[in-house]
Order: sequence, then C-alpha cells, then structure tokens
Amino acid sequence: MSKKTKIYKNGKIHIMDEKRSIVNSIYIEDGKIKDFGNFEQMNTKYNVKEKNIFDLEGKTVFPGFNDSHMHILKYGESLESVDLKGVRSVDEIVERCIDFLNNNDLREGQWLVGTGWNQDLFEEKVFPNKKDLDKISTDIPIALSRICTHITVCNSKAIEIMGVNEETDIEGGEIEKDEHGNLTGMFKENANSFINKAKPELTLEDIKMILEKAANSLQEYGLTSVQSDDLQHGGKSWETVIQAYKELYEEDKINIRINQQSLFFDIKEYLEFIDKGVHKLQIDDRFKVGPLKLLGDGSLGARTAYLSKPYEDDPTKVGMTAYTSDQLDEFVLTACKNDKPVAIHSIGDKMMHMAFDSIEKAGEETGKELRHGIVHCQITTKSLFERFQKNNVSAYIQPIFASSDWDVAPKRIGEERAKYSYNWKRYYDLDIIASFGTDCPVESPSPLENIYSAVTRKDLNGNPENGWIPEQRLTVDQSIVGYTYNSAYMSYDENIKGTLEIGKLADMVVLSEDIYRIEPDKIKDVVVEKTIINGEVVYEK
Repeated sequence: MSKKTKIYKNGKIHIMDEKRSIVNSIYIEDGKIKDFGNFEQMNTKYNVKEKNIFDLEGKTVFPGFNDSHMHILKYGESLESVDLKGVRSVDEIVERCIDFLNNNDLREGQWLVGTGWNQDLFEEKVFPNKKDLDKISTDIPIALSRICTHITVCNSKAIEIMGVNEETDIEGGEIEKDEHGNLTGMFKENANSFINKAKPELTLEDIKMILEKAANSLQEYGLTSVQSDDLQHGGKSWETVIQAYKELYEEDKINIRINQQSLFFDIKEYLEFIDKGVHKLQIDDRFKVGPLKLLGDGSLGARTAYLSKPYEDDPTKVGMTAYTSDQLDEFVLTACKNDKPVAIHSIGDKMMHMAFDSIEKAGEETGKELRHGIVHCQITTKSLFERFQKNNVSAYIQPIFASSDWDVAPKRIGEERAKYSYNWKRYYDLDIIASFGTDCPVESPSPLENIYSAVTRKDLNGNPENGWIPEQRLTVDQSIVGYTYNSAYMSYDENIKGTLEIGKLADMVVLSEDIYRIEPDKIKDVVVEKTIINGEVVYEK
C-alpha cells in the first residue's frame, strides 16, 4: 500500500524542540512527521506530488494546542443554552432568559438551562433566587448555573420536579435556605446532583450529537487535543458517555484527540468501572481513559473553595469539601493500585493539603510514582509549593482565571493571601510541570485568550493596566510549552505529541501572526487560520 505523503511549505514552523528550531517546511507521512527543513531539499528527497504540497503563505505554525482540563459535553450543551456571561444584574438574567424562550422552541419536558452569571459583576451583589426565576416561567423548569458551575439557582417548577424540600440534606453540598428556613432555589456543590438526576435523560444519540458539535467547535480554536471531564455530566450513565465516544470514533465523526479525566463520587461506582476494565480503554491514538478526577472543593466566587482560614469578606465561611479525608484516601489509593494517577479539583489551600495527604499516603503504601495533578490550584502558600516539589505533583492551571478573578480574589481572601495565589510563574521557577487549560465552558476554550492572560495578567478589557501581580507574568515561550508539551506530559503522551519533532503526530495550528513577535496585548486577537490533525486540515478559516 502506498504511503500518504504531503508537504506543508513556506511557513514559519516552530518545532518547539529544545533548540527551538524554526523551519519553513515539514514533510508528513501517514499522519506523522517524518522530516522538516528546507522545502527544495525535502521535495527533491521525497518527490511529493504537486497536489499534496500545501503553501502556508508565510503563516506561523505551532504544535496543536492541548487543553489539559475542560468539559466537552458540558461545552456542547452550553452551545444550545442561555449565555449569561457578562450580565450585570438579576433583571438582566431574567430578560435574557425570556428573550431566549421567545426565540427558541423547547421540546416537551425540556428544561431551560443557562450558565455564566456572576454576582460579583452586579451593582447590587446579590445572588438570584427562585422568585426571580419564577418571573421567567412557573411552568418550565429552569436551572441557571453560576460561571464557576458549582452553584445553580432553580425556579419553583424545577424544585417541584426534583422533589426536594426544607428537610432534604446532602453530604458535601448545600440546598440553601433563607433566615426563615425556606428554600431559596440555590443548590451548591454536590446538591447539584439533584438537578442532574431530575433533568430528562439524554439518549445515546443526543450525547453523540452534542459531543460531535462541541468537538467541531473546539477545532476552530486550534485545539487538536483536550483532556475532558465528562463521565458524570448531567447525571448521565458513564457507560452511555463512553459508548457515545466509542461510536463517534468508530464512525470517524470526531477528529480531536481526547484524554478522559474520569470523575467519580461513589467509590463503588469507580470499582465497577475498574472491574469492567474501562480504566484501560484506549482507541488507538485518538481516545483514552486517563486519570481519576476528584471534585474536591468548590469555587472562590461562590465561597465554597475550602480554605485553611475564613473568607475575608465572610468570616463565617471557610468553604466546603466533597469528601472526608478517609473517602479521599480510599479513592486515591484505589486509583494508584490500578496504575491510575489522580487529578484533584482543589482551589482552596485546605483542599490542596488534603489532596497531598492522600497522595502521600497512597505513594507510601504502593511505592508507585504516578503523574498526579492538582486541578486549578489557585489559593496557594509557600508550604503547598514545597509539597508540589516533594511529591513531584503537577499543576493543571487556567491562567485566564487570574484575569477573571483579579478584582474579586483580594476581597475574598485578603491582599496578603492573594499575593501568593494565582502564582503561575512560580510553578515554572520551581520546575513544577504546569499544563494549560480553560475549564471550558467556565471560560472560553480559546488558547490565545488564555496565553494573553498568562503573559499580561490582564483581563480581556486590558485591566488592570499593569497586570495583576505582574511579577507572575509568564513568557510567551513558557505559555506555549504549557499548552503543548506540558499538557502532553500530563496524559503520558509527550513521546507522540507536544512538539513537531520527527516521529510525532502531525497535529498543528496555523496562526495569522507569530505570537513571539507581536505586542502581548495583541495576542488575544490573533486568528487561527487552520487546524491540522494527522496532517489533514480539519478547520480552515
């Protein structure tokens, strides 16, 4: 069988090897990089047919971006729900939802869902409640998630369907009540499981359609790989989600490569997952089951991130954890015994210490060194960085969170704690592997906006003028490594992707400008011209 060959020429191709080689052409054979360098020499050497030679027209090429933590299934659903990002009041939430209903037909029994509201942007910084949502409709169940997705507010109809009341309780979460003991409609952390279970079950075909739409959308951002937490989304059976992925890849309907971060809340369910051998599932080089994901605490904006000391702006709160120490120990040990690293969602410093305690105990008992990671790791301290180093644990960071939280974080935790938090550069200074992600759909999946945030420490409006904690700015080179090699490392894939070295997968992104050479403030505006997977163009502007 003849080999499938092609050359991309006349580009500024960053190989991202240790030498930081830059070449003008790259030769691809059967989806892998076989050579790079000068076009004339390669064309003479390989004699590629003219129809398989593609002109990059001087554009800049990097290894394909790899988002190390996001939620594809949730992102797909967000593409068909009410976008509440940027709303400035509870009244505007109500207006957007009514407008959505006036312009969209919901199926019978379908819930109105939305995400992205943030009370910290409101002039009157109050949370919406069920009475507010009842103004939208008392016949349609409504569930609107805060931007962090750790808090959801529901209307009376949704609460009725869920069957919860003032006596309902849940470990690791809260069904909020007002001072009179009445439900406010607010569901926090694990209490969101009531909502997920009450929503109509998505069929296998529904999930496939949502995943396919999301994957195609992500390619427009230059993403060629993502590491996604999907198995528990919306209360769907993890078996259904896995089956959807299997069928999509078998039908060649998804190009993007996925490493599944497998979230579980029930140890019995995780043991069943292992007993069925799903933790070892791999579909060639396109899909595999990665680490055990554990949702340790909440979010800073919602004051549910688990802190060692009380919140500065509410001394009655320290946040919450979804697990007891014993539960966390059991999960981490079980994963390690089955050669699976853990990726533990930990925003607060207290939660990170709990995570390290469990990782250290499992390491001592099993003697195994796995690529464990802390997801988000925002509220850090000197002692925590020492534990990252001691245990060789990596960080799944979202640099754009500093851009989103620069105004609220000092209010939540005080100026002194904030100085040591969101310290992305410190990971690099201490040789701690830090991979880049967006937590999409919490944030946009755009790698260029994320890199802009890492390099400038500003929000997308250019604030604050000199950047928040500017000494923690990363370089463009550090940011690209975070989005390519470091992300590949976290999924044990650094030998097949993360750079454009010979023998690796031909996954590339073509940009309109060289982000090494432009003003940092302009990085967010750079255009993705092409996304290439296995040497094939899967997106073109």
